[in-house]
Formats: sequence, structure tokens, C-alpha cells
Amino acid sequence: MLKIIDYAILSSHIYNVSQGNKYGIDIKPIKNGGSIPNGWTIVTDVDPYVQPANHFFAAMYLKFSNGRPIDAVTAFRGTMSNDMDNLLEDYDAWISDLAGDGTQDQTPAYFPQAQRFAYDCRTYLIQHFAGQLGPMNLRYTGHSLGGALAKLIALHGFPGKAIAFNAPGCGHLNPELEDLGKDYVSDFIFNINARYDMINKIGKTIGNLFLVDVPNDEPEAKAILEKISAAKIRDEKINAYGVADKMKTPQEALANDIAGFSGRMHEYTSAVSILKTQKDFRDAYLTCETEKDKAHWYEAKEKLKSCHLIAEIKAYENVIIAQHSIENMIHALTMPENERVGYRME
Repeated sequence: MLKIIDYAILSSHIYNVSQGNKYGIDIKPIKNGGSIPNGWTIVTDVDPYVQPANHFFAAMYLKFSNGRPIDAVTAFRGTMSNDMDNLLEDYDAWISDLAGDGTQDQTPAYFPQAQRFAYDCRTYLIQHFAGQLGPMNLRYTGHSLGGALAKLIALHGFPGKAIAFNAPGCGHLNPELEDLGKDYVSDFIFNINARYDMINKIGKTIGNLFLVDVPNDEPEAKAILEKISAAKIRDEKINAYGVADKMKTPQEALANDIAGFSGRMHEYTSAVSILKTQKDFRDAYLTCETEKDKAHWYEAKEKLKSCHLIAEIKAYENVIIAQHSIENMIHALTMPENERVGYRME
């Protein structure tokens, strides 16, 4: 029986499939008909057109024992920081969530490709391992965007569990999901989330929720989320007393949506001020001051302002990455039990 850490390692390996050894697990590539080693392998001939250089990438992993497959997992790759198409997909998800406060999430553009690949994986198992490991034994996993794709695959007609790490929620992406019983969804959706990660707060989380305390930049991430949450609670109270009992015209509703978007954007930007006590920001701030002294007097003010903004954004980005990272998640999961996790199922 696979453990959470097994899925986490595969969700990490999919980002760099050329790295055979990952956390002590030697993952070897195989093609049908070749020699089959014991342990984990990555199947290289499910679909020759799905390659690491593409915007969308996924792979099927098989675990063998005595020449027989005993586990099958399809891992979907998340966002690559050097892939502008991936980054725009994440940005669209964040903006749609910000605009609708979790009610206007968009299905990832890569979902049709994920569906085709999941179908190909099932077909591959039927063709090459019939009677040994059927398509019903296939599991899905992924980190971030990859985790969202894994959950959507499991929710849209592909039997099998989905184990997602720091993935956005997808509860609003299909109205029918609202009608699915909590117990039904809990049978096959598992969210493994860093407690203070911001990306996994996008959208509506459904299924099982497993919270992990990731120590990397945890105090800063906690402070930011608490400030954002406090601002949201304040805005909800204002709306409840100010407009809840009024029938709004379409124009008023649009104005309210725009105001809500602006307010939520302000919540994010104002929360960055917390990071001004962070060492990375202070170091960058001093660098800004040094660069200002080199600039001509009439350029100095604007250069300093821009430099401070970049320093704030970089500090914010560092905190998000620290909590969101699949590598930091793995390290947290492998810490001793008495140091490691908070645990909650919902």
C-alpha cells in the first residue's frame, strides 16, 4: 500500500524526469518489452507526443515486484517557473479567484490534454498488463497545477484516487460537484496542503484535507494569511450590514463586484508590509539605498520607489515559494513524528 510520501516523491520527480534517483528511490525508465527492474519505473511509451519540453507534461509510474506491476500512478507536472504559458495559467487562476472570492475559478487550459493522457494510461495498462494490474488500480497525483489536474481527472469519469499537494481547490469548477455527497468525494480526493500556503487557498477545497506544518518561512506566511483573513471578515461584515437587505440592479451588482475585487487586491498588497521586518527584505532595502546614491538627483526618487517595490514583491514571492514548494513539503513529511505535522480531515 502506497504512503503519502510515495505520491509526494513522484509529484516532485515529474518536474525533472532526467533525475533518476530521487530521495533514495531509483526511478528507471522502461518501455514495453524491455527488462523490468524491481521498484519504481517511469513508462516512456504511453504517448510519444507528451514530452518534458511541452507546456503540459505528465507520466505514468509503475512499481514492480518480482517482475509484476503492483502499483500504477499517473503524475501531472505543475507550473514550471521558466514556462510563461504555465505562469499565465496560474495568474488567470489567481485573478479569477480574486474576482469572485473563490466562486469564479476556471478549469485549467491543460485539462483536455490531461484527460487524453489519463485515457492513454488506462489503455496502456489494459494492453500490456491485462490480468496483472487493471486501470481501476491507477492513481493520480501532482503538485500545484498538477494536483488540480489530478483531482479534476478523478472527478470526471476516471476511477481512481487523486492525491494532490498544495493544489488549488476545484469545488466550483463543475456545478454537479456541489450535489456530490461529502462522503462520496472523500472516497477519492485527498488534499495534502501546507497549512499557510497561499496557492492552495485558491478556490473551494473538496474531499479530504490533510494539513502539514511546513517550517520554511512559516511565521511570515501565517502573518500574511491572518491579515488577509481579518480583512475579508471585516469586508463581509460591512456587506452584511450595508447591502445584504437591498435589491441591487445589474449596474449596482457590477459596481459591487469591482469594489470587491479592488478590496481583495488591497488585502494582498497591504499584507506585504508584514515582510518589511524580514532579513531578505532589509538586505534588499539597503541595496536600494546604495543604488539610489549612485543615481542622478532627479532620478533617485523614482528609482528608489521602484527598487523598494521590487524588494517587497521578491520577499512576498520567497514566502509563497517556501510554503508552496513540493521539496519543502517532502522534508516536512519526513520529519520525526513528534516534530512534524498538524493533521485534520474535513
